[in-house]
Amino acid sequence: MDKGTSMVKPTLRRADEKPGTQARTGALERGFHIVEVLIEAPAPMSHTDIATATGLEITTTQRLLQRLIDAGY
Repeated sequence: MDKGTSMVKPTLRRADEKPGTQARTGALERGFHIVEVLIEAPAPMSHTDIATATGLEITTTQRLLQRLIDAGY
């Protein structure tokens, strides 16, 4: 990466976290966050429920869920 170029990383937070707390970024972290949300869920969750709980877009949530399924989770 060029020294003069900076990349802006998207922020990700749990639904129960306030803005300004530690952000989670990257596909791996987002995938683990989805797994954590599912482990803590008292009942099955829809894609929309998971997207809301993680703060992710529905399309991102669906893509990451499919990758987790393909990996055997």
